Amino acid sequence: MLKTMKLGQKIISGFCLVTVISAAMGIFGYYGINQLMGFQEEVSGVRLPSIQGLLIISEAQTAVKAATRSLLVPGLANERIENQFRYIKEALARADQAWKIYEPLPQTTEEATTWKEFVPAWESWIKDVQQTEKNFKTYQAGNGKAEHERMLEFAMDTEAKSFQQAEGLLNKLVEINVKVAEEAALAADARSGLIKKSMIVVVMTVIGLALAIGFYLKGNIGAILKSLLDESSRLTEAAVKGQLATRGDVEKINFEFRGIVEGLNQTLDAVIGPLNVAAEYVDRISKGDIPPKITDNYNGDFNEIKNNLNGCIDAVNSLVSDAGMLVNAAL
Repeated sequence: MLKTMKLGQKIISGFCLVTVISAAMGIFGYYGINQLMGFQEEVSGVRLPSIQGLLIISEAQTAVKAATRSLLVPGLANERIENQFRYIKEALARADQAWKIYEPLPQTTEEATTWKEFVPAWESWIKDVQQTEKNFKTYQAGNGKAEHERMLEFAMDTEAKSFQQAEGLLNKLVEINVKVAEEAALAADARSGLIKKSMIVVVMTVIGLALAIGFYLKGNIGAILKSLLDESSRLTEAAVKGQLATRGDVEKINFEFRGIVEGLNQTLDAVIGPLNVAAEYVDRISKGDIPPKITDNYNGDFNEIKNNLNGCIDAVNSLVSDAGMLVNAAL
């Protein structure tokens, strides 16, 4: 196929091939960057906010637990009691704000299942906290030992169990998000490495292909020019040796440049044809065979040669006629 293509087509085809590979490299790079951005969004836009929200909820839960435990201490001053209730209110407000950040974010299947378990566990613990507050107010109003024991038993048993259940599920949610974030980071690193390696391979391929095309075109053009120069040298050498019948071999020349050799052959035919006629006439005249005058049409300098030969033929014919008359007169 390449042998039948013109030189310009080969050059254009080579550049088109390099362009296609470069475009493919660009598309692959664009796709890879989009994937990396997806991993980045998964980590920075989903997992980190999720972990942050869950940790705030966990911190708030711990703060509430510390405040309720402080309420169990007998004989607290009113200021400290008010502070503990304020701590509980502020902590639950922080948890509510973090909840609103976390809940709308995308969740994995495992995370969604765990979240469905966590929500009722959290609500159950909140009810137990509220009950502990009520128990404290009852104890505070009566200040009796029995009320304190009931408050202490409820806080250390029922509330503690609901706290542990909610805390365990909360920690599991954090672990899930940390795991997903780590997996996304690893996937991003792997994809980044693949993109780098692929880009290097493609760039090296493009460079190699460009060099190969360059060397191929150099060799192809060099071979074409060499064949032209070889035929020209052969024709020149033949002309110097007087081998005027020698012609260029167009089959040895690239089809796109055969017109050059064909033009040279036609030029030689145009020059040598009249010269052969002139040589033939001179040879015949030298042997005493007077040929007829040349009647073919010639242009330029060849017409002058024709006229000179015809003049020579007329002169020779005149001499022959005069010689004949002299011979007849002598007789």
